[in-house]
Amino acid sequence: MQLRGEIYFDENLSNAEVAMALNQTERYTGKSALDLQPSAVYLPCAGTLRHAPGLIQSGIEQLVAVDLSAESLRTGKEHYASVPGFAEKVGIHHTDIRNLEKFKVEGGFPLAILLGNSFGDVTDPDGHREFIQALADSLQPNGALIFDYVGQRYNTVPGETLTSTWPDALMTPNGDVPVFDKRTKTYIPRDSDQGVLHFKCEITALDGRILNSHSYEKLTVSDELLTAQFRQAGLELVNCGPVIDLSEYHQRRVAETDDLGMMGKPNNLYIARKVA
Repeated sequence: MQLRGEIYFDENLSNAEVAMALNQTERYTGKSALDLQPSAVYLPCAGTLRHAPGLIQSGIEQLVAVDLSAESLRTGKEHYASVPGFAEKVGIHHTDIRNLEKFKVEGGFPLAILLGNSFGDVTDPDGHREFIQALADSLQPNGALIFDYVGQRYNTVPGETLTSTWPDALMTPNGDVPVFDKRTKTYIPRDSDQGVLHFKCEITALDGRILNSHSYEKLTVSDELLTAQFRQAGLELVNCGPVIDLSEYHQRRVAETDDLGMMGKPNNLYIARKVA
């Protein structure tokens, strides 16, 4: 089941995220995409590989994409098969990012790019710290990780439930079918610096029938604790600022449709550099 409004193959959004990430990487490291050649760029939690085409178009010659979902990787590989250079320049690995021996290049990556608000998907505190350490271990000395993260800026009042519903279209072989996309979120704190956002998603027909439902969680951590966690992993963390201040596309889309949820107004871009 695929909705017209889903971001999985949103080319404009994906390219805007890539441009923003590369601009901020150059701003904070002094290195452009072309300066990274011939080293490989790492895409942890690559999902449907939607950022790969934009990175290839920017001039990057080698990408290493890793994800736990074989289905997402397969879907992305099929979707982008016709993109010039995709097959030759994107190495795809179905594995846990902690299994560095399966994909890490010799000496480590100069740059890792983690976009689409995937950071925080590991909600177990120990697993979250292992996730950060694995990202740090993938980098070469002075290498950089750039990622977006909602942090605590999308939390509800603890225990409060908020629901948002907007019209969408279900894509079918016979054409688009009007539906409603309903999202309910509840925040459960662990302490003042971290907690878990719980989301329930329902796709309903216009007559109210539930066509599909699923749920997911997001670990939300304060910038203070996040900085300390990255420092413990050997990374210096900088909050580059809200994405709507760093990307004209994001600013315009939020102003016109405001349909990005946690990837819009509350989303910030971060860069972390590995201490040599």
